[in-house]
Amino acid sequence: MSVVALWSFASFASGSYVQINTTPLTFCGSTDASAYIVSNAPLPWTILWSTGAITDSITGLPAGTYSVELTDGDGVTYTDVAVISDFQLNVFGGTGEVAGYLTGNSGLACGTDCNGVLGFVVSGMGIGQSYANGTPPYSWTFDVPATYLGSVVVSSGFYGGYEYALFSGFCGATAYNATVTDALGCVGGLYDPVMNISPNPDAVSVTPYCANGSMGTAYLDPFPSFPQWPFSAEIWKDGAYFATQGVNDPHSLNGLLPGDYVAYCQGFDNEGWPVTCGIVTLNFTILDLGPNCGVLQGQSWYDEDADCVFDGGELGMAGAVLGISPGGQYAYIGGSGQFSIQLPAGNYSLTQLDPYVDPICPVVQPIPFTVAGGTTTVNLANGSTEPMDIALYLSDGVARPGFDQSVHGSAQNPTPQATGPVTLTCTFDAQTTFLTATPPPSIVAGNSVTWDYAALNYFGSAGFSAMVSVPSGVPIGTMVTHTCSVSNTLIEATLTNNGYSVSEVVMGSFDPNDKTARTSSGWSDALYYIDQDEWIDYTIRFQNTGTDTAFTVVITDTLAAELDMSSFVQGAVSHPVAVAFRAGRVVKWTFNNILLPDSNANEAASHGLVAFRIKPRDPVLPGTVISNTANIYFDYNDPVITAPSVLTAEFSTGVPANTSDGFEIYPNPARDHLTIHAHGTIRRVIITSMDGRAVSDLPEGNDTAVIDTSRLPGGSYVIASQLATGAWFRKSFAVIRTQD
Repeated sequence: MSVVALWSFASFASGSYVQINTTPLTFCGSTDASAYIVSNAPLPWTILWSTGAITDSITGLPAGTYSVELTDGDGVTYTDVAVISDFQLNVFGGTGEVAGYLTGNSGLACGTDCNGVLGFVVSGMGIGQSYANGTPPYSWTFDVPATYLGSVVVSSGFYGGYEYALFSGFCGATAYNATVTDALGCVGGLYDPVMNISPNPDAVSVTPYCANGSMGTAYLDPFPSFPQWPFSAEIWKDGAYFATQGVNDPHSLNGLLPGDYVAYCQGFDNEGWPVTCGIVTLNFTILDLGPNCGVLQGQSWYDEDADCVFDGGELGMAGAVLGISPGGQYAYIGGSGQFSIQLPAGNYSLTQLDPYVDPICPVVQPIPFTVAGGTTTVNLANGSTEPMDIALYLSDGVARPGFDQSVHGSAQNPTPQATGPVTLTCTFDAQTTFLTATPPPSIVAGNSVTWDYAALNYFGSAGFSAMVSVPSGVPIGTMVTHTCSVSNTLIEATLTNNGYSVSEVVMGSFDPNDKTARTSSGWSDALYYIDQDEWIDYTIRFQNTGTDTAFTVVITDTLAAELDMSSFVQGAVSHPVAVAFRAGRVVKWTFNNILLPDSNANEAASHGLVAFRIKPRDPVLPGTVISNTANIYFDYNDPVITAPSVLTAEFSTGVPANTSDGFEIYPNPARDHLTIHAHGTIRRVIITSMDGRAVSDLPEGNDTAVIDTSRLPGGSYVIASQLATGAWFRKSFAVIRTQD
């Protein structure tokens, strides 16, 4: 298809002009394009085309550049230029599914193998136009190695009515450029990702069997990268055939008795072709909680009048964690202060792990209780003398050039003392532009935004959701950092948790459903430093990429055994959510009535997130690997499973220089000085403390700078360096102090 009509024309103070309009070439190799003049200049005209023609229109043109000079009746000359583009071949195809008609299985790449098979239309009609609109034979080139397999005619189905050229050798989770040239030298192209399927032998979640309660269940998901694909499964129990699951049957298996199960799964693509790498074995066990298993439930609240009665107006201890022994199990107290957990019959003790409470009823802790079938109720009335404190939590969405980025914050009062009026201020990265926020800010001064809240009641919270735009000119790989702080009019127990910064690397393509980890020192995205870090902040991000509004979103996360569930703290969220613990160290977040629009209808609003803070289980030994994934459910669809978030525990001694494409810093940790070596001239250096305060702002003029850190208190900092090119680079570092 040719490019038509260049609208660049000569214009003068008189308002007269000349403009060339064109018509396209109709087929490859043709010379039937035309060009004609549009002008309001006074007559008579004298016309001269670059072809030598002197008429107001010219025909029979091949592709090329054409110009015209027009002199009007007053002797004024006007000029214009237009381009008639080469004929472009229509290119259609790229899907791996058509390979099934030749090979008998899906053509998508298997895991990390480069065995994807792709097909491109070379003849046939569809949707009123010919996709192969050139002159055969065709030649194909790719920017990745590929092997021609031959051609195949597909006569039926969605891909029917075409002849395809098939090529193999494409890797999964990558993108390719395909270029086709016909016999006349006409060219067409296509840029598209190559999809892949990655079997997951661990993708099964179960609930136990309770003889006087619920039956066991298992959810099978052998192909998490394409969870919408059907699969069949032959299921065996305790070494004997148990059942067959058809391709159209639900992924959930219900009513299961205790025992060891094996599911042999075969996946199929949407055309019904078996997946290339598609036999996956899932092993799972349904535990038996015993004949007298039951439910522990109760209410935990702040008992203002200390009468051990949950009176109207008293608040539940939402968000607190309860420990249950033996067995190392935990219960999470929901928004109204209620908790519930299923347990096998036996004698237990319950411990309140919230450091802010003083038990009133029962006074003696841990609290003994017995499960012997049915429901056991333990209510917890609490007081506290803990001094008032406010903690700030912050999370952000993905940053992409030309798109909006979300930032979510939550100021929480985890104590039983009311605060004074609260002020929350955020400074969004200077490379972004603040757009809007909910609730509306009290003050907006460029990228500095302030919210004024009323006093927070005990265990109260106040939050915001903001949107900033990332300009299309921000280079991929640039770091953007947003910093917020919170304060109130009364004295707090500590100010160390009143500031928070989040940083994101600007990226192009991305997985919209992911789980990320940030350690308390912020030194590394891959390492947990045993002698420096205390906790980990996890953020689970999700996006509705479907075709309609999502009414309910559910996230489940099976916490790794290396994490201490008793230290769980709920962080910032994008939408109102209910949190619960489930058996097997599972945390469940439920966004009811979220009304999350699909990305086609409203890309910016189609995103959401949930964040939480947790500590590793002591002792943390060097080499310990902490790996976690999350499952994201949109309405009744199968879950989207995030890629693992992985941290490895190490000591910080001998930490190498912090290096990136922008600059290096050393030593890290620092004592009395910090050296910066940049890959270019340094224009400016800013050092920011973790509560968001700028403690140093220095102009520089070389590619190396030495910063005096002798007056900085020990702790973690962020250093930002702007180069002469205008690019900003940021890193975390620490200052250590020894006692004299």
